[in-house]
Amino acid sequence: MKGVKIYKIPTDIKADITKMKELNIDTVLLGDEASLSTDLINSIKEAGINPFLIFPVFYNPDYLKKNKDSWSITQKGEPASDTWVQFVCPSNREYIEYQKKKISDLARTMNPYGITLDFIRFFTFWEMVKPSTDSEEINHGCFCENCIKDFSKGVSLPVNLSDKDRNMWILREVPGKWTEWKQEVILSTAETLINAIHSVRDNLKTAIHIVPWQSGEYDRGLQSIAGQNIEKLSEITDFLTPMTYAPMCRRESEWINELVRDQESFSKAPIIPALQVSKAYDENTVSPERFRADLTSALQYPSKGVLLWSWETLLESPEKYEIFKKA
Repeated sequence: MKGVKIYKIPTDIKADITKMKELNIDTVLLGDEASLSTDLINSIKEAGINPFLIFPVFYNPDYLKKNKDSWSITQKGEPASDTWVQFVCPSNREYIEYQKKKISDLARTMNPYGITLDFIRFFTFWEMVKPSTDSEEINHGCFCENCIKDFSKGVSLPVNLSDKDRNMWILREVPGKWTEWKQEVILSTAETLINAIHSVRDNLKTAIHIVPWQSGEYDRGLQSIAGQNIEKLSEITDFLTPMTYAPMCRRESEWINELVRDQESFSKAPIIPALQVSKAYDENTVSPERFRADLTSALQYPSKGVLLWSWETLLESPEKYEIFKKA
């Protein structure tokens, strides 16, 4: 797979598709306004390229504006919000039904090649977690009353504790059971949404976006914080795509292949790493040389391809465009 993520509708769709063909791009992931353009989706399909819609699952600021009781809550007892990241509670059954209908409607009306599930995890602002960050310093959720009530069906929790002390007790005394419960919540949601997609058309492809943490990092944070179980999620989808944005994550280029190898060792589906093209936060500028090194690492075995984040930033750099063209 050689693909790109697109978030804006191109001014000249035909011209952009010509460039995609020149680069031998076979897959496009469409997010934001681009995912709602039937002209763009149909043009991509007519060009023989496979369009996927990016579907944000628990990241939903618009929903939270109208449903303030649906916020995910962190271990500190605060709404799960950090800069732009705002999360709905993952155990909110009403919200899951809302998303189920929405994803079915999108599959039916937009008629894509496939749909990728993004933000299909518990809250954490992984983009700002540094390699040296201690797992106990990572802000995460969800500890809302719905989640605690659901979790307590299988675990006897102490009474007469403040919410914050109760949360700390869970993390300290029953971390294994908490991790298992979180993974089951995410797996169940993914199954529900993928089944909804296949109810529209059973040959629609699916994918899941994965937090770029190795299995043992941050005290098994991929499982215990994000709630993502690579092995189980890989059994229900066509491929997994870790967001290996090395510059953002303060990692060297070699880390990309290391992470792909680690996640692939647990996966029954292909691993397609996503690659950062341009500066996103306060990391150093992504030079063409750095982009080349990252791309080389991303394409090494056992990777099954690469997805660029994003098409818009690739077009801003003729040098990176040529590097990708020759990859």
